[in-house]
Amino acid sequence: MSRIIAIAWNTFREAVRDKILYNLLIFCLLLIGSTVFLQELAIGFPERVMMDMGLAFISVFGTLIAIFIGVGLVYKEIDRRTIYTIVSKPIPRYRFLLGKFLGLQLTLLVNLVLMTVLLLTAIYLAVDETPWHIILAVAFLLLEFMVLTSIAMMFSTFTSPTLSALFTLSFWVVGHLVGDMRHFVLQAKEATVIKTFAVLTRSLPDLDRFNLKSWASYGGPVDHSVIIYTIILGLLYSAFFLGVAALIFQRRDFK
Repeated sequence: MSRIIAIAWNTFREAVRDKILYNLLIFCLLLIGSTVFLQELAIGFPERVMMDMGLAFISVFGTLIAIFIGVGLVYKEIDRRTIYTIVSKPIPRYRFLLGKFLGLQLTLLVNLVLMTVLLLTAIYLAVDETPWHIILAVAFLLLEFMVLTSIAMMFSTFTSPTLSALFTLSFWVVGHLVGDMRHFVLQAKEATVIKTFAVLTRSLPDLDRFNLKSWASYGGPVDHSVIIYTIILGLLYSAFFLGVAALIFQRRDFK
């Protein structure tokens, strides 16, 4: 366990030094800060506009961080030839991947906290009110980023960072369209089309389940069973893709 923590901490330190992380974070913080001016364009309920825009910025930039740093976690070790030192040590490869995964989750958590604090501060300065309930929406975004990171790491174990990023982005796009595909299946008439889309909707992760932006803007109660189910689903998705990544990584020959 101590080795996993050491790998996770080292991954976090490397991510913090990554220039792309700073560029994305600064740009996102500037955009979130701009919501103070955007709310002036809203006719009634300016806090809803700020919450919608702020959470959208957090979602997009968190996704970019999860993907573009996630796809390089394993590749960097291979490119630097440090992977040979790692695999020669008496540490299972799945623990190495788990440590990398946890390190990036810590990075995402720190960035999400910074972005959320800025968003809450901007809303408070604009409307003299703090919508604490959006923290739940941000927590669900972290679950989505966990799934995306595990997918990115899975692809990074057997292909280049560019292809890994493209494949993971495709998963992200399609994952948010699973609900629409289910609706399309109900409207379709061709048996082949119905079967194809039925397989896709059952096998692909439904990332739209982690989207609570509309709920955060309009409020209302959230069923506790839905929250628990979504958390379990996010953990299962992450565990599945990490498991596949571990199997592929275990079979790779670095000699």
